[in-house]
Amino acid sequence: MQTSHSKKPFFLALACLSLAGLVSCNSSSAASSDIVVSFYPLEFLASRIVGGKLSVSSIVPPGSEPHDFELKTSDVMKLYDTKAVFLNGLGMEPFESSVKTHPNLGPKTTVLADSLDNLITVIPSTGGSYVDPHIWLDTDIYATMGKAMLDKIVTISPENRALFESNYASLVADLSALKSYGQGLGLSGKTIAVSHDAFRYMGREFGFEELFINGFSPNDEPSASALQSLLDAIEEKGIDTIFFEELENQDIATYIATQTGAKVEVLSPLETITEGENYFSVYRRNLDKIAEAKSK
Repeated sequence: MQTSHSKKPFFLALACLSLAGLVSCNSSSAASSDIVVSFYPLEFLASRIVGGKLSVSSIVPPGSEPHDFELKTSDVMKLYDTKAVFLNGLGMEPFESSVKTHPNLGPKTTVLADSLDNLITVIPSTGGSYVDPHIWLDTDIYATMGKAMLDKIVTISPENRALFESNYASLVADLSALKSYGQGLGLSGKTIAVSHDAFRYMGREFGFEELFINGFSPNDEPSASALQSLLDAIEEKGIDTIFFEELENQDIATYIATQTGAKVEVLSPLETITEGENYFSVYRRNLDKIAEAKSK
């Protein structure tokens, strides 16, 4: 008789085949969690809601860029073994389509953006359009994402409903306090220069605008004409700070800074996190840095 241990490589092979093209089948399987999410903002949401009653893990590890992350075999095994999977959607995860349409993974996968409205549509100068995926940077939308997550988590652990609902209420109160803090900083009417077009939701919520070097992908590079237009706009608006992300190469931001006399600073889109930080501490620091940056 074949044991469950001996069957594992067979199912692992099926997993790799079923997500062909997105999976690098060269890693050992990892311990499963009750809940698996794609990357940090969703991990924070889930962890706040479950309060340690259920285990939570993220596919994209700290320090990795979710926009172009490739699933490994260990990641696929996490998805197979977990009770619930949460994705952001809107193109943030390159593996979204393969996961949510998979016959085994799809039924337990929730794409949080699918139930949202009031999202921002971007129309690039090069044509076409897309919906900005950085939805967790709007505190109200983030709370709504948490509610969708709460509803799903209750179905896999109904005996803990009261705790999960209490934890969610505490999260919403913290998000409301964060929003009030940002509104008190007087950011309305400011213009900031950023390396990656990732802060539209923050800008809409707190009233500032962004000039950006790169569009949807932080790895894009601007054309010479686009770069010159950006330099002119920074000069015209009296911007004294060029913001770049912690996961990006800062060469272009540094070049722009040297050309304009501006300084460079990190502004985090909260796609990843460093030890000792969390969503609230980084978000508040972002707000403080924007408040300190000058523009006409």
